[in-house]
Amino acid sequence: MVFEVLLARNAWEKRKLLEISKTYSGLTYHPEDIRESGTFVIRSSNIQNGSIVTADDVYVSPDIVNRSNVLKGDVIVVVRNGSRNLIGKHALVFREMPNTVIGAFMTGIRSAHGPFINAFLSTKDFQSEVRKSLGATINQITIRDFKLMSFAVPNSQEVNSIGAIFGMLDSLIAATQDRIDILEKISLALKHHLYNHSWSFKDEDEPWIIQTLNNSTNKIKSYSMIRSVETVTNTGYKYIHYGDIHTGKVTFLDCNNKVTT
Repeated sequence: MVFEVLLARNAWEKRKLLEISKTYSGLTYHPEDIRESGTFVIRSSNIQNGSIVTADDVYVSPDIVNRSNVLKGDVIVVVRNGSRNLIGKHALVFREMPNTVIGAFMTGIRSAHGPFINAFLSTKDFQSEVRKSLGATINQITIRDFKLMSFAVPNSQEVNSIGAIFGMLDSLIAATQDRIDILEKISLALKHHLYNHSWSFKDEDEPWIIQTLNNSTNKIKSYSMIRSVETVTNTGYKYIHYGDIHTGKVTFLDCNNKVTT
């Protein structure tokens, strides 16, 4: 009885997504509008791992901008793309971004509960709604699709509490990603300058020795194994195949099966 009363007090009600938010569309531009600097256009390539990142950035002349600037707390969603897997990809604008708009294949969601909505868009429920909206030939979700979406929402106090938790986590993730981006740039600069000899830890008079890769490395034999010997359990024997280079995941060998090498 007490449990039922607690559930009633904390009941989540079904609400339409656009009852607690509104949307805005992105900017359409032409190649001649692109500039070296100007207004930053957020595109699908700028949404990675739930964060807005710098990747193949596009800037346009401010004179052609006729769309709303993004605001802190907005949620930016990919709504049209050649890849179905990218539809619904999203990120929260966690800081002020002046002179920034979204591209034509994006939709902005603006709400007083941005962090809460951004977290909801990462759930299986939202992904299920996206799959229902996708057409057979066109990979897109429309404003009409957003209008039909509904999900459970708690009272405003709990919405704010949940949003605050995920907003804090998103900020930490974004800050960590910024550090990763800086370290990757440092790494690339070191590789470029050290391997073309423009930077060196040695005396300039000491020449580099040219060696063939074959003479400076050792090769190990590779083995072809059937999928049945793979397991996710840590057996102490890792098995790396070409697919792992793309996924970054490594499986293990099931020692209970006979593995011939």
